[in-house]
Amino acid sequence: MNRTGRLHPEPRLEPESDRVKRSEILQRIQREILVLDGGYGTTFQQNGLKPGQPPEALLFEKPDLVEKVHRLYVEAGADIILTNTFGACPTRLEDVSIAASKTAEINHRAVEAARKATQGKALVAGNIGPSGKLIAPLGELTFDDAIANYVAQVKPLVEAGVDLIVIETIIDIREIKAILCAVRDYFDGFVIAQMAFNEDARAFTGTEPEALATVLEAMDVDCIGANCSVGPDLLVPVLERMGRVTDKPLCVEPNAGLPRLVNGQNFWPGKPEDFTDFAAQFVAAGCNFIGSCCGSTPEFTRAIRDVVKRMEPLPRTRPAYTKLASRFEMLRVGDGYPIPMVGERINPTGRKRLKEELRARNFGFVRDEAVSQVAQGAALLDCNVGVGGLDFDEPAAMVEAVRTIQSAVRVPIQVDSPDIRALELGLKEADGKPIVNSVSMESLERIDPVLPLVRRYGAAVLGLTIDENGIPDTWEGRLRVAERIVERCLSHGISRQDIIIDCITMPASADTSKVWATIRALREVKDRIGVRTALGVSNVSFGLPRRPVVTKTMLAMALANGLDFPIVNPGDAEIREIIHAANLLQNRDPDSARYLEEYGTGEKKVVRQVVKVDPATVPVGDLLYAAIVEGDRDNVLTWIDRALSEGMTPMDINNQHLVRGMNEVGRRFNEKIYFLPQVILSAETMQKAFNKLRPLLPKNDDIKKGVFVVATVRGDVHDIGKNIVAAVMENHGWEVHNLGKNIPREDIAAAAVAKKATLVGLSALMTTTMVEMKRVVDHFRAEGLDKTRIIIGGAVTSQKYAEEIEAAAWGRDAVDAVHKAESLFGRHQP
Repeated sequence: MNRTGRLHPEPRLEPESDRVKRSEILQRIQREILVLDGGYGTTFQQNGLKPGQPPEALLFEKPDLVEKVHRLYVEAGADIILTNTFGACPTRLEDVSIAASKTAEINHRAVEAARKATQGKALVAGNIGPSGKLIAPLGELTFDDAIANYVAQVKPLVEAGVDLIVIETIIDIREIKAILCAVRDYFDGFVIAQMAFNEDARAFTGTEPEALATVLEAMDVDCIGANCSVGPDLLVPVLERMGRVTDKPLCVEPNAGLPRLVNGQNFWPGKPEDFTDFAAQFVAAGCNFIGSCCGSTPEFTRAIRDVVKRMEPLPRTRPAYTKLASRFEMLRVGDGYPIPMVGERINPTGRKRLKEELRARNFGFVRDEAVSQVAQGAALLDCNVGVGGLDFDEPAAMVEAVRTIQSAVRVPIQVDSPDIRALELGLKEADGKPIVNSVSMESLERIDPVLPLVRRYGAAVLGLTIDENGIPDTWEGRLRVAERIVERCLSHGISRQDIIIDCITMPASADTSKVWATIRALREVKDRIGVRTALGVSNVSFGLPRRPVVTKTMLAMALANGLDFPIVNPGDAEIREIIHAANLLQNRDPDSARYLEEYGTGEKKVVRQVVKVDPATVPVGDLLYAAIVEGDRDNVLTWIDRALSEGMTPMDINNQHLVRGMNEVGRRFNEKIYFLPQVILSAETMQKAFNKLRPLLPKNDDIKKGVFVVATVRGDVHDIGKNIVAAVMENHGWEVHNLGKNIPREDIAAAAVAKKATLVGLSALMTTTMVEMKRVVDHFRAEGLDKTRIIIGGAVTSQKYAEEIEAAAWGRDAVDAVHKAESLFGRHQP
């Protein structure tokens, strides 16, 4: 089973009078666990859905079958029935040759079928699944295009009167954010949002459960969860981890295990009684909604209901700490947790080199600063690209800077700009939950347009204690401004834990009384208002001799008076020492572990010291290798030109340095150091480099490892993973022919013959289409193509499945596919 973003969205559609209210569902789950329905695809196939036929087509061809399956789940005790619209957004419909113009009609029909089947005995949930595309820079879809794609589905679902909306099986955190923007523009009802997690408890693009909970909690979601991909045993720890960091209701819909092929049909090893055993564990983890996904039947629903209806939901409390997140990980900020250094160096104010690089639209320096600051201990990075000047496009620069930082490091960001357009584009580009820097009470224009963006895109916000008269001289005045900012944020639905107040550091050289006002204001804001605090401390020493002493003393005083977010230069070793010591003395460093790690040997630790080296002094082969590993698209062609000018052959450039870099990317991916976004960036950098070298390489087949024909099998429209495999295989020296998705077995065989394929790759992500892989293998054998080896892959496949259908190999992911391909033919890279 499974919009345009704008400052002033259209009004929400008026709710239908018979639709269940959001508050009613929230009240109901205080006293009972609600049961969702289960898998549809297998049941549909057993009742006449043809291979390759989309389930949504049944709404026209066999509406009675759709109603029948809904009714079976109602009779089994499901409290919530999902509409047959998992793939009913325009991009998915077009993938299966259904016109996008049919989107509204399909979604209307689906709701009508569910309503007719439930007869008021169960709630009807509008079901929204993935678009089948990745959002830029991972794919070709823009964030606004993604929103518009889902608006086309959300509007008819709401018009038809769904009681709630269930978003599920999403693999990209930015896609789920785009869906929520579309949903909340037109629907004020109950929303459940779920991602699919792999066996390693991360989503396909690297997101951890805690990061997902952090992002969704800030985006006005009612319930957070996980579904599909794996069985209940592997989702219990995922839900437990979510439950520890949020008090939001939780939802889970596991698969019935992983399928195997038995007599040419998918066989799911999971049994209803398995779900009976795990249902209690899910309730203990905090789940309020429990259902099942692929491979399940109404019997699973009945078994779940028999257990959970005898149980009561567990009360949970929201953690007191503030949460931020990158795409990958969550950052906790608050008492008992390490003080996070906010890296301040990606800001062109007073930095001539950075200003020049930004004007030239070269973001390599931004990448270097991001990597350097994180290596030196920054837990969060400020991103300010305000160069100034009428000819400078700050919004466009913000997009590139955010992309660059997020591709280089795995920490949250702070989007820093007074330009409302730059702020919004930065928020759209942010993978996780960032901070908006900043708002103030200078005028309503400095706060009122910003707060709706903070709420819409799920961010925290930093408020400066400045009002219509400037910065108050006294702590009392700054406290009053802070109170006004907090009140306005709360009125926009922004959580108190997501509000950060900067009491503003004034130069001691001008008036020392104002410095003490800052320190006292910090303490009063913490004690009286109960929000987080931030401070840029270096300004205190402006105009004074021995500035470092004054700055570091100010930092220590501020930390002792409640400073949560010190905005500093993490490259200053003494700044780091003060923060490490403060963590130790404020009980933020259990067992003094971090302090002892840094200073326990009595020797200065050099790991965090990033020395910037003149590239002219570095061997060009090392620069090429680093460009691939780091995904440095900006400089890789420059290093190729230098290598050629130094007499290096195109073949040596490729084999000794570029491919070596891709092998290192593969190693990091296998060891969970890198995730899909980094692999894609490195593959794109490699492709850019190889395209320059291709005309210069020898015109013979000796350098070619083989011919690889790859396709997603008939009936399956998922091709994200398959496209990544194609790119990585090509980067490793294979001639690749990517046939696309939903390809008949006859066409795959014909292409293999025409292209003289050495290896054929088959991809399937759906349990209902993976059986087509066996038909392809059988067809190749029948056509006398036994010598053409076949490798399979996809989330629902496994090594055992490859053996069962007699495929030559199974690739767990793109990197593994390359290794398996080279093992098959004994062609390993040095």
